[in-house]
Amino acid sequence: VKAYDHEDIEFDMDNGEQLTIGFINSSFNDLTWQEKKEKAEEIARFSASLLDEDWAVHALSVRFTIHKKIFLVVDYTNTLATFHFNLDALKQEATGMRIVPTAVRALGPLVRVTCCNQ
Repeated sequence: VKAYDHEDIEFDMDNGEQLTIGFINSSFNDLTWQEKKEKAEEIARFSASLLDEDWAVHALSVRFTIHKKIFLVVDYTNTLATFHFNLDALKQEATGMRIVPTAVRALGPLVRVTCCNQ
């Protein structure tokens, strides 16, 4: 959080092997596609350097998302970009190997309507 001067960062762990780091409503959303890719790679390398060897994490994803709550009923979520990294490849990069992130473009926003009595 401190390293990227952003408060709304989401961390998700999937089956103990996949870590996803999501930046919600960050200034990174305004970057071009190439700049997002480069920023995701930087974040992934930084995050991988902090992970303890005992963790079973093999994959790391970085995503940039817009989230808005409209009229206290509708949650609007639009993931602009998600980049996936192999953690072993990130660690090998330190030995001089170059990694190539895979990217997934979002097909459109996700809109979730929440009922009033929840």
